[in-house]
Amino acid sequence: MIAVEFGLITCMGVFNPVFAIYRLDQVPTDRVARTLSAWSETSKAAAAVLGACWQASPAPAPRSRSPACSS
Repeated sequence: MIAVEFGLITCMGVFNPVFAIYRLDQVPTDRVARTLSAWSETSKAAAAVLGACWQASPAPAPRSRSPACSS
């Protein structure tokens, strides 16, 4: 399981910058700064929303021990 997580994180670490460069190449030169600002603001807003959702989500219920495991 750890190897799968490591591979996934590695792939994301390679894919995201390469895809960002590809997308930035598609933007006209006079709009690069505006595009980067929009990406930055969107990223910050998404992090704030996800953080708020994480805080608002209820804690998981405690697991009860099954009778077969009790001694």
